[in-house]
Order: sequence, then C-alpha cells, then structure tokens
Amino acid sequence: MQPISLLSGIICATWSFVFFIICQHLIQPLTEIYHPHNDRDNVEKRKMKMVQNPSYIRTWFTDSNAERWIRKNTLISFFHAFITGILGFYSCWTYSPDIHRDYVNHITWFTYLTCSFSFGYFCYDTIDIISNQQGSELLEMMIHHALTLTLFGTSIIRRANIGYLMLALIVEINSVFLHLRKLFHQYNIPRESLIVRLTMVTNIITFLIFRFGLFIYGSITIFRDGERAGSYFHIFLGYILVPTIWIINIVLFYRLLYTDFLKKRKTNQSGYDSTCTCNTVTSGVCMQYTCSTTAKSPNCFAGTSLITLADGTFKALADIQIGDQNNTIEPITSFIHAKRQGLFTFLALQIQSVVSNLSSTILVSANHLIFDYDSGEARFAGKFRVGDRVQFIDNSEIVPGEIVHIQLTKQQGYYAPLTPSGTIIIDGVVASNYATVSNHALAHQLMGIYRWWIDLVGGSKWSEEIPWMLQIMLSIEQVIRWFGGQIVINNFNYDGQFKVSSIA
Repeated sequence: MQPISLLSGIICATWSFVFFIICQHLIQPLTEIYHPHNDRDNVEKRKMKMVQNPSYIRTWFTDSNAERWIRKNTLISFFHAFITGILGFYSCWTYSPDIHRDYVNHITWFTYLTCSFSFGYFCYDTIDIISNQQGSELLEMMIHHALTLTLFGTSIIRRANIGYLMLALIVEINSVFLHLRKLFHQYNIPRESLIVRLTMVTNIITFLIFRFGLFIYGSITIFRDGERAGSYFHIFLGYILVPTIWIINIVLFYRLLYTDFLKKRKTNQSGYDSTCTCNTVTSGVCMQYTCSTTAKSPNCFAGTSLITLADGTFKALADIQIGDQNNTIEPITSFIHAKRQGLFTFLALQIQSVVSNLSSTILVSANHLIFDYDSGEARFAGKFRVGDRVQFIDNSEIVPGEIVHIQLTKQQGYYAPLTPSGTIIIDGVVASNYATVSNHALAHQLMGIYRWWIDLVGGSKWSEEIPWMLQIMLSIEQVIRWFGGQIVINNFNYDGQFKVSSIA
C-alpha cells in the first residue's frame, strides 16, 4: 500500500466543499433561463416566480426562491456526477486488474483523492438540502446521504475499501442521465424532443447496467470479503447499506419507468384529456356534452382556486403555504401533489346559493370528490349535473348550493391539498382531499398511514408526482386487477364519464 496521509484527504475534501460553493454562485445565471417552447404561457409565466422556500432550517445556503434552488442543486449534482463518473470509470480501467483483485486494500493517490473530492461534495450537498428542503423529500435524501457519508468518511479515515468506493462512483455515470433528465423537465424542454427521448432511454439502460448490474456484482464481493472490510464495517455494508440502497434503487427505477414510459399522456388535438360528444341541441346550440376521459392522475384543483383562511381572508391555492389554517380551523399539512406550470383540464361548476345571491365557481377535476348536500355523501365532480345541490358555505353555514352551469375548461397548474380531517373548503364548496376512489371514508382510512408519515417528517408542496407511498398503493391495485379483481376495483374507481354544458 502506498503511504498516503489522512491530512491529504481532509484537504482535498475541504477544497471540494469550497469548489462546489463557488460553482453555486457561478451557475446563478443559468438558473434564470426559461425555455419558451410553450406558446400558451404568457411572458410573466415564463419568468421564474419568487416562491417562498419551505425549509425548516435557515442558513447561509438557504435560497429564498425554491424553484431557483431546485435548478441550482440539480446543476451542481450533474457536475459532480459527470466528474466523478468519469474518474471512477477511469480508475477501474487504469488500475485493472489490481483494483478488482482486492477492493479492500487497493489505494493510490488518485483513487484516494477522488473519493475525498466526492466526500466534500456530499458534505456540501447535505447542508444545501437541509437548508432548502423539508418533508418526505428531505428524509429520503438524508437517508441516502447519511449512508454515503458514513461509507466514504470511514473509508477515507481508515484508508481502506477505496476500491469499493470507486465502484460506487461508477454508478454516477447513470446519475448524469438522471440529473440531465430532471434538468430538461425543469427548463421545460419538450419531452417529445429527440434529445429528451434519447436521455430517457439511455437513463434506463445505464440504470440497469450500473445501479442493478454493477450493484449485484458489488453486493456479492462485499459478502465474499466479509470481515476483511472491517470487523464492524462489514456489518454496516452487508446488513444496512446494501439492503437500503437496493430498496432505494428499486423504488427509483419504478418511478422512472412509470413516469417516462408507462404513464399515459394527453394526446388529443383539442388540448383536453377528454373526448366530448354533443347530445342535446337547442336552436342550433349544443346545450349538453357527454364526455369521457382516460386520464387516471387527478388534477384536483386549479391554482386560482380560493381558500378561506381562519381569519376570514381569501388566498389562492397556488399561494398557500404548509401550515396555513383554513376556515375549518385546521392546517393544510401537505400537498399530495402539485404542479405550477402547464395547462390542465378542469370542470368549472358554477354554484348559486339557494338562500342568498351568493355564487361561486369551483375548478375541480372530474374524478375529484365533492360533497352532495341532499345525501351528505361525497361524489365525483363529474357525476354532478345542472340542478344538483352541493354543500356550499354561505355566511359561515353549510347551505344548499345549486349547480347552474358546468363548463369544461383549462387552467394553469394543479394542486391537491391535504388536511387532517380529509375535507377542505374550496371556492366556498365543501370538498374532499381525495380523488379517483368513490368512497371518501375508505380513502381517508387508507390515507391514514400517509398522514402519519406527514406528521413524522413534515409535508411538501413541490412534488409533481404522487408520493412513493401512494404509488405503492396504486401498484397493489394493479396487482388486484391482474388477479381478476377488476369488478371490485371498478366499483370504487371513477369510470371517466361526465357531462358538461359548454366547453371553453
């Protein structure tokens, strides 16, 4: 073994930490770029909005603009993955076959300093994430970073297992495409673009090769070396690190596969995710359309929807922050999912109070639940008709609100707020937090585990996809379908049919 001092590793890690802080400031102009491919968005919406950062801990790393920070963090992660992925592959190629004969005792100045450089990045990124994130995303990243810092830190101090660290850094080759895919999305590059499609395919291929194939090889060699890696360290590697990383990789692969290849996209030329046929004509004007949609992901509520706060003031849903008290005197604890950019399909239900002249229009997806006044039960918004009555708030009391018009429209962004009770008042209408499942009480019970999770780690407003815990529930539903449970599932799920009076 070459005589390598621990001090050299500490100095390299420190310089790496400073290097990424400098990069953070140098790339600031890149975070303000917006790709104007979407002509539907006006100039103001093309500009990045100043969104309050929801982090628990405020430090010098905290960026007041949450969206700008996400871009900045992804760019820095991309640079680290690009640099260390190349260095890791170069090392395993150049020092072959010696490095592959003994991953425990292999060490050179080059491989040792490469690992120290990566350790400095993970120290930087840990502080950056803690200073700018909260909720389940923070917990997931902290689990990964805690394991990584433990692995790299102890190996650098002991100057052992450097070969294993170089194998781990080869995985960063896949991280290059993971971060590149994320950057394309953040900068609104169309997913139909050739470069985006190539990135998605390459991402899956490199994921299978490096995060699965290479990790299988690494797992086998770790168990083969056993206590040679360290009397206690091999327990950490074999029984904590390896199983946890396997779980993380499987969940991540499912998310990627579903989002990029399995998830159905809106394709009709009208721009709506629904197909409508006129079935009632009066004086040459269509008075009612029967529509159907194959969209499974609920858009829930539009960003312009108004929430009545505990003090009686109104606030647009897009501006709501975690912890805001609505007028049922309970906090909004999280958002099941939300997306600020893009136009999405909603039903505009115009409601008229039967006890006064008060009226309101709620913008809700057809498969979201709102409460019927006469039965007291929650029903899909798409199953209400003109003349039906919903639970409506008038003078702080629940009164009948008659539906006088239903229009199919498109609005900017979607939001799905979550409250402890599972209900919320949107645009004066009593609505459920839930969609897709017809039984509000059942949905509330199933979401109990997720609400407990939110109480434990905190909520988030910035996740466009539904949380991994809920995705697992959807996977269980799919398994039930595969085993012939379609009839049972269909009795609870939205069938995609609804009727509207007009189309915007």
